[in-house]
Amino acid sequence: MRAKVTEILQERQVSQNSGFKSSGVPKPTNEVLLINELVKEYLEWNGYLYTVSVMTSEAAMPDAKKTRAELCAEVGVKDDEKSSALPLLSNIVAAYTERIKRKINKNKKENL
Repeated sequence: MRAKVTEILQERQVSQNSGFKSSGVPKPTNEVLLINELVKEYLEWNGYLYTVSVMTSEAAMPDAKKTRAELCAEVGVKDDEKSSALPLLSNIVAAYTERIKRKINKNKKENL
């Protein structure tokens, strides 16, 4: 219900703002849709259900929710028992930061 109220308020704001072109909103790319799904999974995992409902409405996300297996396939991540305990977005960030740390350490060793 809160998401619907937010949607109505947004529509009212758009109609009152003459400089805003609502008809020119571009269709989201597949990459944007994937990112939205990853953020949605993260928010749900943390229990931010109100935020999820508003985001789903505001981003005009499809009603059909992608499974974790589908998200893993799209991102190219292999999910195992350890990684399935956290949202995919957390795993992606952890893997990226670990990769950066390894690269920094490798550069330090090469410069010694």
